[in-house]
Amino acid sequence: MSGAGPGSGIAAVRGAIDVPANTARDIQERTALLLQRLIEANGLDPSRIVSALFTTTADLDADFPAHAARRLGWTEVPMLHAREIPVPGSMPRVVRVLLTVSGVPQGARLKPVYVDGAAALRPDLTGAPAAPSGPARRVAIIGLGQIGGSIGLALGRAASRARASTSTPRRALRRRRAAPSTRRRIRWAPRARAPRSPCWRCRSMRSPGRSTPRPRSCRAAPS
Repeated sequence: MSGAGPGSGIAAVRGAIDVPANTARDIQERTALLLQRLIEANGLDPSRIVSALFTTTADLDADFPAHAARRLGWTEVPMLHAREIPVPGSMPRVVRVLLTVSGVPQGARLKPVYVDGAAALRPDLTGAPAAPSGPARRVAIIGLGQIGGSIGLALGRAASRARASTSTPRRALRRRRAAPSTRRRIRWAPRARAPRSPCWRCRSMRSPGRSTPRPRSCRAAPS
């Protein structure tokens, strides 16, 4: 939306509308509806329109929006088309127009028109919810311990961030430590050993039934 300059008598007004599908019929019908709404909202006469600049998103190429204006009788109005900047996450299938109008009283302001879904492009003018500015991004921080928790808290303070943590809270850890353990504890029994008897001569310990070598100092006869 812009106003006329001092004594110029010329002003410009913008409008936009969304298109349901990339077909020539939908582009012409929706563009015609947008132009009619602009004329009705500002009380314009087609003879006062100096020029019209149309832009379309990259997914609309089935027809020229100017064809709809020609069918409305705008045969003497210079028109031009352009491709809208393909910003990631921007609203798809939108036709925009910028009309230059003559004979506008000094200080008068023309009213922009945003129809249906395109109203989200200018919530400050239409009161509609704002359109998302970009695709949602999800970041996972794994294996950083306390550093990762600090980063997650810093990201969670932003209004456009949502925190999703898989770490166990401290309170849950305390309860888990205080509660009796439900894990099954396995205790291994010591290995049974054969009894030993001392040698009657060298007093060394020997296991019966096993071929334990005798020390050289033992001169006892084999039992």
